[in-house]
Amino acid sequence: MTLSGKQISIQARHLLVGGMSRKDVYNSLLPQVDSEKKLAYAVARYVDHETYTKHKGKLDTLLVIIGLQLIISTLGLIVLTEFVMTGVVIAGVIAVVLGYIMYLISKLDPVGFTLYFLLIMQNIIRLRAENFEPDEVNTSIATIVITLGCMIYTGYVQGKLMPHLPFFFTPLKGKTAKYTFLEQDFSEALANTHKPD
Repeated sequence: MTLSGKQISIQARHLLVGGMSRKDVYNSLLPQVDSEKKLAYAVARYVDHETYTKHKGKLDTLLVIIGLQLIISTLGLIVLTEFVMTGVVIAGVIAVVLGYIMYLISKLDPVGFTLYFLLIMQNIIRLRAENFEPDEVNTSIATIVITLGCMIYTGYVQGKLMPHLPFFFTPLKGKTAKYTFLEQDFSEALANTHKPD
């Protein structure tokens, strides 16, 4: 029987939670799937308990950063927008988007990290396109620097939690195998992941 996308995720997670190596999970489920990429994604995105515990502080920091952005953005729009109702509506939309991103990231869903990364990138593009008054230049530069810092930190946190899965949902290619998680056993991958920062 061929496994569906959802079944691939469930089966892969079940085997990984049970302690099987990523390499063995991939090889054991490969004959049962039509989409090898979906299987590789399911294996690469898994965050084991030890990795989660080690990097939970970094994850919490990222969630705090997004939470502060949510509060500042929504309050700023409500207070500074000329038409209050317009500000409230836009602030509500931003609150829903950032709240959903926070939820996904808290669930260790790679989609959340990528959505937040793209949202920040769009903000930098918008800032660069604006014509600032001379007295606003320093503020705009500081905003861009802070935003770039958030982008880098987002990538850093996902890289620590999911070393085999960068942005945009494509598992890392290995030097001697198709994917990095096929080059080493789970225990070896864990050892590399938990080297001191």
